[in-house]
Amino acid sequence: MHGSAFAFVQKAKVKIKPKSTDKVVEIGSRVINGSIKRLFENVATYTGIDVIDGPGVDVVASGADYKPDEPVDIVVCCEVLEHVDDDTAKAIIKNSLKMLNDGGHLILTAAGSGRNPHSAYDGAGLRSEEFYRNV
Repeated sequence: MHGSAFAFVQKAKVKIKPKSTDKVVEIGSRVINGSIKRLFENVATYTGIDVIDGPGVDVVASGADYKPDEPVDIVVCCEVLEHVDDDTAKAIIKNSLKMLNDGGHLILTAAGSGRNPHSAYDGAGLRSEEFYRNV
């Protein structure tokens, strides 16, 4: 979790004011260098999804096609879009909006220009088979 992404989610949370009855889905939840999950400790459910199993992952699935059992109140997607091509990024955003209840919130961050390319596997150097571009 890049520090600026964490700070953005922290500010967004203050504006959204999650309730104890809220359901949250995090796309790209595998813990590599931190997590935003602790910001949502007061919610009813928090489901972390990622395409790779590991710490912080409740369901192995793609954000482009994951379907929760029922609509959720908040979808968080941090630092994922730079690791997928344009079509997948669009599919993740479209599916995130489909997951939400009416009046729900999407919190989204992505690496911008100036961020060094980094691996989605471990945050280290980019591997030859990995896709990466600053958004």
